[in-house]
Amino acid sequence: MSSFGSVTRKVINQGKQSLKPVLRPMAQRVQPLVDKAAGKPQGSSAGPKSSKSASTATAKATAAAYIQIAKKVSPSYSEKPNGLTTAPSRQEQNRNLKNVRRLQSESQIFDGLVAGRGLSESVIDSVREMLAAGETSRVTSMAYRLKAEHADSQLDQFVLGMLLLSTSSTENAWAEFSKTSDPVLRAAAATEYYSAAVSEIGAQMQPTLMSDIENGHVQSWTDKSILKVAQFAFTAGLNDEVRQLIEHGLGRPSDRMSNDVAAELRRLSLWLPKGPKRSLPSMSGKTRPFGIIGYDQPSARSRNVGDYIQTLASIGHLARQTDIEVTGDSDIVKFFDDVRKHVKPERVIGGNRGKLELFELERDANVYQDLPDESWAVVFGWFMHETFGKKFNIPFHENLRPILISVYIRHPEMLTPEAIDYLKKYAPVGCRDWQSVALLRSVGVPAFFSGCMTTTVDTLFPEPQPDTRRGTIRIDWKGGGSGPSRTQAFNEVRDLSLVDNLKLAKEWVDSYAYDYSEVYTSRLHAYLPARSVGAKVKFVPGNKSDWRFGGLIDIDDTAYEAIRQGILDKLGVIIPLIADGADEETIYRTWREITADDMARADEYLSQAALPVASSSRINTALSQVKVDVPTDSDSVAIFIDAKQGEFDLLPQLVESIDRNAGNRFTIFGWAPAFEGHMSNGVFKDLKNGSIQLIRPVSRTKPHADEVKALLPALLETVDRLIVVPAAARVDDDLTKLASIEIAASDFLAAKDDDRGARTNGLTLLRTFARRLRDEHSKSLQFLFASQKRQFRPFSADVMVLDGEKARRDELPAATLGVMDEYGYNYEDAMQIVVAHARTPLSRQWNARPQFEAVDEAALLNWRGQPKPGGRQYAPLADATARS
Repeated sequence: MSSFGSVTRKVINQGKQSLKPVLRPMAQRVQPLVDKAAGKPQGSSAGPKSSKSASTATAKATAAAYIQIAKKVSPSYSEKPNGLTTAPSRQEQNRNLKNVRRLQSESQIFDGLVAGRGLSESVIDSVREMLAAGETSRVTSMAYRLKAEHADSQLDQFVLGMLLLSTSSTENAWAEFSKTSDPVLRAAAATEYYSAAVSEIGAQMQPTLMSDIENGHVQSWTDKSILKVAQFAFTAGLNDEVRQLIEHGLGRPSDRMSNDVAAELRRLSLWLPKGPKRSLPSMSGKTRPFGIIGYDQPSARSRNVGDYIQTLASIGHLARQTDIEVTGDSDIVKFFDDVRKHVKPERVIGGNRGKLELFELERDANVYQDLPDESWAVVFGWFMHETFGKKFNIPFHENLRPILISVYIRHPEMLTPEAIDYLKKYAPVGCRDWQSVALLRSVGVPAFFSGCMTTTVDTLFPEPQPDTRRGTIRIDWKGGGSGPSRTQAFNEVRDLSLVDNLKLAKEWVDSYAYDYSEVYTSRLHAYLPARSVGAKVKFVPGNKSDWRFGGLIDIDDTAYEAIRQGILDKLGVIIPLIADGADEETIYRTWREITADDMARADEYLSQAALPVASSSRINTALSQVKVDVPTDSDSVAIFIDAKQGEFDLLPQLVESIDRNAGNRFTIFGWAPAFEGHMSNGVFKDLKNGSIQLIRPVSRTKPHADEVKALLPALLETVDRLIVVPAAARVDDDLTKLASIEIAASDFLAAKDDDRGARTNGLTLLRTFARRLRDEHSKSLQFLFASQKRQFRPFSADVMVLDGEKARRDELPAATLGVMDEYGYNYEDAMQIVVAHARTPLSRQWNARPQFEAVDEAALLNWRGQPKPGGRQYAPLADATARS
């Protein structure tokens, strides 16, 4: 069999043809530059000597030009590459490129004005570019300066809304956008405005959107805004508005509508009610419908051949049941009949009679399909790809009855209460990886480890007789070497039908089964299917602690065979029941029975994990390395100021604001290296309401500041309430009254929810921590088993009120230090892991962070990680510092 099948050849030829119009003129433009850089005189031939001389001159001129440009974009530029033997460092190149992007984004204001756009629209264009360039701190300064000087224009609210959409949450962004009514500003920021609106109010945005359409405001929208807002409206079910936006966009002249955007608008129209993507081939209504998994959806169809290898493997479980008849979609049935001829003889199962009607079921978009009643399917793989970044389409279609096996939960955010109830209804869920098992169980969904569907793809590939495979093929291999190589994901896959992609998948597995004896890959769905058909596989992924690999990586043949046989056995029982017309209750009762042993094994396996705890000797040794005097005055409120590098100069301002507003006596504790410079200068000698005690190292070998913070409850052993604040802060209320707030008996502390966009879901955060362990994938997996117990909202550790007595009683220092020692995590991250949900909410006013939430006034203003007073950028609300 050929390793270069007809479908593969078709896809590659399509790619070559599509690239020719791009590459040919590009090559024609670049060739003179290449010739010039190589020292070839233009328009004449030249000998070796003149070529070398010209090349040297060109190199010198290039180096000189680079230096001049670098000096302009980076005032602090100091490197002097000579252009001959020393190239600029990668770090320096990236620094200069970042500065170029910053200059480009800032120039948007002037470019817009020159082009005739209004000032507000030009500012919004610039903000968008600045955020894309990662310049969030500059946008923060801009937003709050506008808020201070031009609050009546509503521009500040749009800029702040755009900032918060980038750094925080749609909830915080919508809180700003919803205050505005200016259609001109809304048109300039249509994408951002409606992105927040659809997430927070869904279909309730319809009156505003209809107003923008009917009053012609969409005329000034960019073509990309037309597309984005139409996509957002689609996820909210606003189909009439979607149609009108599509009609408007496609009706624009070509100079205002790019071909790519027009193509996406046309594709979106196919998914509207009564569109071709929703309808199925006519079904008989007499035979039980059975879905074959496809990967189309309104956002984007899969471009990964590995997905179709999964579906190919799933078809093998039905194909081996030789006495089950199939009808339905003619293309699918024709493909099915062909592969059924190649089922391994030892896998054939006869005697189970029944009949199924096959159709294409879109895993991520079946809610939009017109599914017949009581449709069944074996559903597997990646759960789920969001539709336009706004909607996970689970629960599935009400007419679908899924058998859930080989499931990988990619996004914990998918697990809404409705999704959890749905998964429980059809549980237990067979998971492709152990990380998904732990995740589902943490939210109460019964789950077990099944492994991956592609381990069973060999059902359709009889062993070669004789085995003539030779050579090595590399699939997305990063390790170098010679010989044929391929990439498993490419855009042309999206243009093929389900059946054509299944043929392509079969050709890929054919090459593993009959052509190449070795496969080197970083791809899971090259590794597992190649191993299934007997090839020797070297699997080296980018990160062994990736969430997808638990139970699949570095396993021996016995473990691999257990996965394969387990899936074969389970589906060998369930598919005949479905085909024979068994009722729903019988099928799911049988599913629970045949997975009971796997559930018990998962119970035992997961129960063995526990987070590490530092020993008493480790704690005592750490305590012996520092000393502090704790006042005996029980009425004095204890405050610990956490000063990080870059914040030391802000300590006097913070201490003064605490003292000025204090209603009780207080004692400030601080890590000596941060405070000593100020103490020696007598900065704090005039405190009226409190004193400062330093935590000092007892030797030249200083413990890390994070270690000191972890030890605080043990170090300050007589302190029952400890208030923790950052040095980059200002207090405008009585901080000492936090010592008397109520903390639940089950909780270690009070703290505010973390508003940073990447830290709003505790289970997602734990997965992020686990990925950091990289090659230590076994440790990573055990960490997730021990830490993923239930959902929680991460908190901001910048400002906390610690219950010292409970922390000592429940050994919080030992638990925190144990996690830090074992996994190398910092104090803030270790506290998220150990405290998790055992936290009482703290009022937002006591930890207001301008870059992540809109702040007008606050009891405690927190500038950590943001523009600070005294810096080159405007610090939000810093002018109040001068007034105080």
